[in-house]
Amino acid sequence: MATSVHRIINGFLIMFTASEHLHGWLVYGGGAVLGLLCWWYLLIKLPVKPIRSLLFGAMVGALCMPWPTEDGGQFFAPAWLIAGSDGLFDGADAFWRAGTPLLMAIAGAAMVALIIQIAFSIKADSQQKASATVKRARERSDKQRAGASTV
Repeated sequence: MATSVHRIINGFLIMFTASEHLHGWLVYGGGAVLGLLCWWYLLIKLPVKPIRSLLFGAMVGALCMPWPTEDGGQFFAPAWLIAGSDGLFDGADAFWRAGTPLLMAIAGAAMVALIIQIAFSIKADSQQKASATVKRARERSDKQRAGASTV
């Protein structure tokens, strides 16, 4: 038996089942992935890599943070949608019900993306140094071999 939600909003009866809610999240997830791909394509043009990853991480945090549709509710919606609708229809104070965790998710995802970017750049630098050391060692051994063959 499907769980359903019945609410009257502005005189209209709103009903949906748990499976309809899941289908809505699947469609939203597909759209979010497509939107993130487009966002990444736009960010590739930025010359500074840390800013690119920071902005991409912030967008991931904004799109992927769920929040209950009502206090104590069992159904979730994107936090940006809940914060925006609460702020628009219930006033600026109601925005912070979902706005605070949304901003924390955005900041956290941006920080994680920046840390990953820094880790990759450190790894790339160490690999470049190691390859330069190996190249110098090969050149020295080639010179020694050339010197030994001429003697």
